[in-house]
Parts: sequence; C-alpha cells; structure tokens
Amino acid sequence: MPELKFIEKNHQYFLDGFPLPSVSEIIKPLHDKIYKNINESMLEIASDKGTRVHRAIEFMSKYNLNKFDEDIIGYVDAYKRFRIDNPTWKLLYSEFRTYNKALLYGMTIDEIYQTEKGIVICDLKTTSNAHLGSWSVQLSAYKAGFESQYPNKKVTDIYILQIFKDGKYLLHRLKDNFLVFLSCLEIYRFEV
Repeated sequence: MPELKFIEKNHQYFLDGFPLPSVSEIIKPLHDKIYKNINESMLEIASDKGTRVHRAIEFMSKYNLNKFDEDIIGYVDAYKRFRIDNPTWKLLYSEFRTYNKALLYGMTIDEIYQTEKGIVICDLKTTSNAHLGSWSVQLSAYKAGFESQYPNKKVTDIYILQIFKDGKYLLHRLKDNFLVFLSCLEIYRFEV
C-alpha cells in the first residue's frame, strides 16, 4: 500500500516520495479572487487563529482536552454547541489525511461523521463571511478523494460548520461542485 506523508511546515503531501498537490493549492485561483484585497498581515493573523481553533477542536475530540487560548474560546464553544445540537452525528474521523487515488491530490478532511442519512464530510471555518461557492469546490474534492479510497462508503452530504467568536455557528449544506474542481485541477496541471 502506498505511503502518504504530510509535512506540516510547508503543507506538502508526498505519496511514496512523489509530491502531490493539495486541494488548497489546486483551488488557489478561487482563494486569490476572494482574498486579493485583504492585507497580508491580516490574512496571517486570521490563518493563525484558524489553525489554533482547528488544533483545539481536534485535541478536544481526540484527547478530551478542555484548556484553550482565551481568544478562541468562543469558537470552541460554538463547536460544542453544534455537537450538542446534533447528538446523532457520530464523529468517525478528525483531521483525516488522505489522497485521491485516481487524480493524485492530497487533502486533510476536518471531520467525517456517520449520520442517520449516511456519511457526511464537515469542514470547519472561522471566517466571518461565507464563501459557499469556493467551499463547495473544496469539499467536493474531499468527497471524491475519500470515495476513491473507500468505494463502498459513499458520502451523502458535504457541510461547512462556520463557527464564530461569539459562540454561535451556522451549518451550511453545500452542493457538489466537483466539475469546477476538475477545471481548477486542469488549470493547475496546464504547462504554460
């Protein structure tokens, strides 16, 4: 079985030593369009906050950690509220690293749940604005990657859990936009 390695420092995936692009790299033109007018230092601050929130939620889910940086407590509370409001959603995986076997791209899926309707993929976002189009492309790629690894486990829905500093959340059910992702992948691999 091929070995997938992830180097967190550079956010790089390798399959048996061969570099794989990440979903984020592939859909970078979409992100550039959204974030092009935002100051780079503001983006770095937001990225750091998002990383700390993700890590806190992962450690809370996996290791029952309950001590967090004060500036992210509201986000963690929003996540806890979401879990209380959805008691039938059983968390199967948190921070699940995998790759698409056919298209050879890497990804880390925030959360995968078993629900009454089937398996769902859920990604966490700490942004104040919703970017449903871009997010649907990202999660469609995750869905295809997961299903390429587990053909008998079909993903019924893809969601974004948008969590806020005030402890509130929005759960966005997204439509599948895999064709847009394939267009991004074709542009990414196009030799200029």
